[in-house]
Amino acid sequence: MLAAVAGIVPLATPALAQDISEADAERAMLQAQLDALQEQIKDLSARLAKAEKATSWKGAPQQAGGGFDFKMRGRIQYDMGTASSGAQGDDKLPAADQPAFNSDFRRLIFGAAGSLPGGFKYKADFDFAGSKVNYEDVILTWAPADSPFSVTLGNHYSFSGLETMTSSGAITFIERSQANEAFNHSRRLGVSAGFAQGDFMVNAGVFPDWTGSSTPNGAIPGVADDSLVIGARAVYSPKLGENQLHVGVNYQHRENDDTKHTNQYKTRPFTRVTDTRLADTGGLTADGDAVYGAELAGVFGPLYAAGEYQRLTVSGSNLANRPSFSSWYVEGGYVLTGESRGYKNGAWLAPKVANPFDKGGPGAILVSARIDQLDLNDGTVLGGKQTGYGLSMTWLPIDYVKFLAQYVRVEATKNSVDTDADIFGLRAQVEW
Repeated sequence: MLAAVAGIVPLATPALAQDISEADAERAMLQAQLDALQEQIKDLSARLAKAEKATSWKGAPQQAGGGFDFKMRGRIQYDMGTASSGAQGDDKLPAADQPAFNSDFRRLIFGAAGSLPGGFKYKADFDFAGSKVNYEDVILTWAPADSPFSVTLGNHYSFSGLETMTSSGAITFIERSQANEAFNHSRRLGVSAGFAQGDFMVNAGVFPDWTGSSTPNGAIPGVADDSLVIGARAVYSPKLGENQLHVGVNYQHRENDDTKHTNQYKTRPFTRVTDTRLADTGGLTADGDAVYGAELAGVFGPLYAAGEYQRLTVSGSNLANRPSFSSWYVEGGYVLTGESRGYKNGAWLAPKVANPFDKGGPGAILVSARIDQLDLNDGTVLGGKQTGYGLSMTWLPIDYVKFLAQYVRVEATKNSVDTDADIFGLRAQVEW
């Protein structure tokens, strides 16, 4: 028996060794396949991470990669409101018991923005709210990452004050300050250069033409235009601890074209519910004008304050003295939910919502108060004086949705006639 077993063992040993060798080979093959699969998973994870990084959301999908990025942009503002006055007669607002009411889309802006290799950036926005398409910013900018200098071509503002340079989506009242409309601040076609380093920035440009679709009071669209605006603005914006300060000055030299010899300065009473102008110079013979401005603002945690002054002098007037007009406002506000009003590159931003409504928070709530005065009287020119005392509340449930309510008490005097008015307004806004 033992002899038989002893005879079998030598015969089984080569077979067992062969089985072990085959098992090792199979194990090695499976390990190689597993390693290859892990490499594929790793590569796929890297690609997915890269794809997620290339696509981000800032109100709308934003694509980036290879030195390019692209984002759709837009802003919809729907307004409604009333305007009423105790006075009756020509060019007066309706009586208090019959207030003017209106509602419309204040802005329907659609566009796109992005960047290209070599330090190039572009933006193109168009407003479809009126009876014709208006050009917003339509620009190409060269701004190398390693340089403080930039150059911009296209349709953009000719560097007015703080509120004019702030997006309409970030202002605290339904309309900007009176100077914006009364002094005919608008975008123009031109070229500008900028320098920004540390807390200091300066911009200057030459703007030889209107776009023809968005023109200020008294401009003549659709005709040969050799008008000219030279504009400049300098801003110093230091940080003092957590506080943000803003000090700025701005200047514009504006020349009329050969077909336009009349300037007119006028404004609505803080609303577009009515087209009545309680302050209006009528037509003034002019070759152009010049605007000087000063800006001061600060952000101190949830508290902010701002003020601006602008003075406009008419040139080429047939009056004995060149008439000058002024506009100023002071404003203060507080973010009840604790956020700070945003600020960047010499302009206001909306507060960044800390506790959004969709996550159970209150959103951001901002209350603001303002005094805004426009004086269009000088010498024999009696365009009137208009002052607004305003209160507003802004609610941002999330970063890209905004609701605004305002009340403005208007006191206007023109040709010794006093007119008081009450302006109520509501705005719903979404942007991306």
